[in-house]
Formats: sequence, structure tokens, C-alpha cells
Amino acid sequence: MPYAVAVDTREKLPYEWEGVECKSVTLGAGDYSIVGMETEIAVERKSLDDYWGCMGKRRFRECLKRLAAVAHSCVVVEADSGIVLDDAYLHKTPERGGTERVSRITGRIAMSITREHLARFKVPIWFAGDRERGQRFTQKFLATSYGMVLAERKRDERDRRRGQDYLAELTRADG
Repeated sequence: MPYAVAVDTREKLPYEWEGVECKSVTLGAGDYSIVGMETEIAVERKSLDDYWGCMGKRRFRECLKRLAAVAHSCVVVEADSGIVLDDAYLHKTPERGGTERVSRITGRIAMSITREHLARFKVPIWFAGDRERGQRFTQKFLATSYGMVLAERKRDERDRRRGQDYLAELTRADG
């Protein structure tokens, strides 16, 4: 790999890829990025439990707001959207004293919240199916975004040089 993957220090169950160097860093947005491109690429990973437990909370909206400020970003949910949509998932939240509280959010409400997040923050939410597919998607998203950022930087540098050449030409013409 021509790059190293930045993994947020707060990531509890980080992905690992064979032949890919991963560096533990504190990221401003997301759980994964590319070293040196942390402000341009971000992937937030969510297990189904985590996604279900945070989707309607301010903490997740703040996360999406930070991701929205990153040009190449997404949320990867390690679950099939059908599980959420069909009410096939019963989310339980641990309470004090060892009891559990069952979520009152139905699949219909969960998908409504997901659509609202998509419309408001414009950050793609990818339901990967499971952890393995989430890991593969994340790796490919990072690789694709890496290539796009390199192309954008090259284009920006070319445009900057053209602007400098144009200004130099105007200065000579006035001189």
C-alpha cells in the first residue's frame, strides 16, 4: 500500500488488513482515515448495537456534522438494512443494576431517522451486511478516496501554477 491507515485511538474493535500499515491516532472525525489526509477522508464504523443505540442521540448528530465537513466520508454499519427496516432487531440497552431496557425505536422509526440524517448531513450511510463486508468496504472506500484526494491535490497544484503563470504574464505586460 502506498499509504498508512489512520485508526482513531477511541476505536474499540479496529479493523485489521493484511499488508496494510495502521497507525493509532486521534482523529477529529470518524474511526478511519489515511495518514496525511485526515481532514479529507473519514469513515465512521458502527456495529448494529452501536448504530441502533446512538442514531437518535445528539452525540451521533455531532459525529455526522464533523463527517459532513470532510470531503470523502461515510458511515459503515455492520448490518443489513433489512434487519432495521423489518423490525427484526431488538436492541437492548444495559441499565444500572444489571437490568436491560428494550429500545422503543421500531424499524420504521429507525429508517426514518436514517433518512433524516442522510438528508440533513449528506453523509452516506452504508449498510454493509456484517463486520467482514464492512471491513472490505472500508478498505476499498479508503483506497478510492486516497486516489481521488491525490488527483484533487494534483489538479489544485496545476491550477495554482496556472494562476501564478497568468499573474506573471500580466506583470510582464504591464512592465
